[in-house]
Amino acid sequence: MSAEGKEPIPADDLNVSGYDESGDESSPTGEPDNMPDEPPPSPPQGNIMGGLFEANKAEEENAPTVKVSDPMQHGEGRSLYTTYRVFLGTPPDITSNVRRRYSDFQWLYSRLQAERPGAIIPIIPHQMALQKKNRFSSELIKHRMINLNRFLTRVIVHPELKDAPCVNVFLKTADNLFEEQKKYAKVETQYPVSNPSKMDKIRHNLVRTAVSLTVAGGQGELEETEIDPVFVEIKEYLKKLEFDVKQLCVMSSKMMKGTKERGESLQNLSKTLNALDTATNTEPDEDDYEEEVSTNPVLQGLIKRLEPLATLSAEQSWYEHTTMVDRFKELERDVQAIKLALQRRRDHRISYTARVKEVKTKQKSVDKIAQSDAKPGKTDKLNSSQMELQTAKELSETARVNLDEVSKRIMREMDRFEEEMQDTVQLSIVNFAQVQVEYSNKSIGGWSDLINFRKETKELEESGGQAD
Repeated sequence: MSAEGKEPIPADDLNVSGYDESGDESSPTGEPDNMPDEPPPSPPQGNIMGGLFEANKAEEENAPTVKVSDPMQHGEGRSLYTTYRVFLGTPPDITSNVRRRYSDFQWLYSRLQAERPGAIIPIIPHQMALQKKNRFSSELIKHRMINLNRFLTRVIVHPELKDAPCVNVFLKTADNLFEEQKKYAKVETQYPVSNPSKMDKIRHNLVRTAVSLTVAGGQGELEETEIDPVFVEIKEYLKKLEFDVKQLCVMSSKMMKGTKERGESLQNLSKTLNALDTATNTEPDEDDYEEEVSTNPVLQGLIKRLEPLATLSAEQSWYEHTTMVDRFKELERDVQAIKLALQRRRDHRISYTARVKEVKTKQKSVDKIAQSDAKPGKTDKLNSSQMELQTAKELSETARVNLDEVSKRIMREMDRFEEEMQDTVQLSIVNFAQVQVEYSNKSIGGWSDLINFRKETKELEESGGQAD
């Protein structure tokens, strides 16, 4: 049996996505160790940088194209919600064209946790609407659409996720059938013999809960496997990685904010100089006591040349956010996703430990009956207990196989993650550097124009001419 037929608590019973699933637009209940992302700077008009940036190899090679777009609101009042169009393929070869709600993306995330335990599943970033009136603001919907597009883009190229049944249901099911299909897309637990009775399932869940509480209280240990030491190393690696990635996020955000603040300061400088010029050169008219507005043409020329520099800084901060800040925050979320994957493995270890304990309990029962005095019905009771023991052993072996498959998936994922992390960090730095070069050249041109204008006007003033 595959790991997809899992025994731990189903993801449907756990809010593993970190969101409140009661409605599309409700505030998130919080991602693991991850605060809501701040909205990035406003994007510039058009693709100013052209095709300058390098792309990640994993997303570039033979990757299908997915696009989340065209947000549309439905209903009214408390029933108001937003849907997004999801395209898969490259026009005119569109293989999917459906509309999905935000909660549908949350459903996909939760189902991926259930169908592919141990995979590093991209976490959907979010911006929190602090006020109810902002829940449907165009800005929030736009950022949400960008985040959903990024999430889905990563899922369809992910080697462990792209062929998951829920992905096909999400992308290919007609809109009017999707809600019904979601009900049938749940992972069914498979057993090597016959499905246990409802009472057997209840007993197993009780044992599983007891094991979890005992281990958490330090009074017991989980069953060991040969590769447990590998996961101890992974946890130690994650501790250091989490700190390092957090520092990358802090430093890149500071650099981006510095650029953004420079643009805002230049904009404020222009406004202040303009106000100062107007106040200095405006005098009341003697006849009608109305003010006659007059400005200094040289100062106005300098102000005129400051404003494009402010715009350049705003554009630069947006590209810095896109090329480096966003990617490092995504890397930070991936670290949290690894921690969730490790938690899923722990769930399977708890389930395996519970199954082993059940085998031991059944074995004691068989031994007790076998050693008891001969009584009417002893043979039937012994046969029944032996059958229960055999079923428990098979279920225990199934749990061990599931744990082994989840463990192997995590190890594959860690190899992939480390390779892609190196690629992401390097590309982020290179693309950030390209932004610096491009906008440094533009800024130098703008500042040079301002300096040359002042020189030219100075020369005109000395020769008795008039500045433009």
